[in-house]
Amino acid sequence: MVKALASRLDGMRRQIDAFENQIEALYASHPEHELFARLPGRRNRVGVQAAGASGTDRDRFADARG
Repeated sequence: MVKALASRLDGMRRQIDAFENQIEALYASHPEHELFARLPGRRNRVGVQAAGASGTDRDRFADARG
């Protein structure tokens, strides 16, 4: 049973690694990457989160009145 669980965990780890690689590639191509990359944070997780939250539609933030 332990071997079966370890095998499943290894598969999940590989999938997580693949997702992280995709996230990093998308983050690197974000139009505001240079701005977000300057934010402090562990392994720049803050920048990745900020980029994800802001999206790529700059016009969305053109007017603070909504």
